[in-house]
Amino acid sequence: VDSRLRGNDNLIFMRRSIRVYLFCLFSFALIIGQAALVRAQSSEVAVLEFDGPVMPIMHTYFERGLAEAVRTEADAVLIILDTPGGALDTTIQIVQLFRASEIPIVVYIGPRGAQAASAGSVITAAAHASGMAPETVIGAASPINSDGSDINQTAYRKAVEDLKATMRGLTERRGPQAVALAEAMIEEARAVSGPEALEAGFIDAIAATPEDLLAQLDGRTILINDEERVLNTA
Repeated sequence: VDSRLRGNDNLIFMRRSIRVYLFCLFSFALIIGQAALVRAQSSEVAVLEFDGPVMPIMHTYFERGLAEAVRTEADAVLIILDTPGGALDTTIQIVQLFRASEIPIVVYIGPRGAQAASAGSVITAAAHASGMAPETVIGAASPINSDGSDINQTAYRKAVEDLKATMRGLTERRGPQAVALAEAMIEEARAVSGPEALEAGFIDAIAATPEDLLAQLDGRTILINDEERVLNTA
């Protein structure tokens, strides 16, 4: 009788052990599954930072940064920008670089007190998404000579109309208010604050930090070469 009892005890213990083992196995599988989900949802964003006038070195820096982002298969490129403006020919080169990119480009005007003046506003408009830190400024993009003097009237009108057409092409996806503001930046040298730019739809967000901007933009649908893409920037 004692032997049979001991056998039953062992059987009960074995069944309990199997249940415990199966529970642990299930828990382990669940943890692995959650870890895989986290990896699937994570993202890698390449960060470039430029503080200074728009000149050929800016184009070179952005070009090399985008190439590295492609090499590392980054989900997006974040450009932290603070510029008073600069050369028109370099600006157009940067616009072409941005618009040809297969990787989403996000421009963040920051930190507080920064600006995207003159050519900087055109560069910002060329990005696939954009945001501004509080207390920043964008605009005042009327063309002038490199020495700061006014251009003669004929050349000025040509430059203005060319830039207005460029800005219309970059902002029409954002709606008529954004287009109107973009044209006013060129025609009237208008400059606006972050909230004003956001209200017009010229930018996508006001963010205190780059991380805040990336969190706000996560899941947003953008257009890259006329194809819809969902940003993965959390």
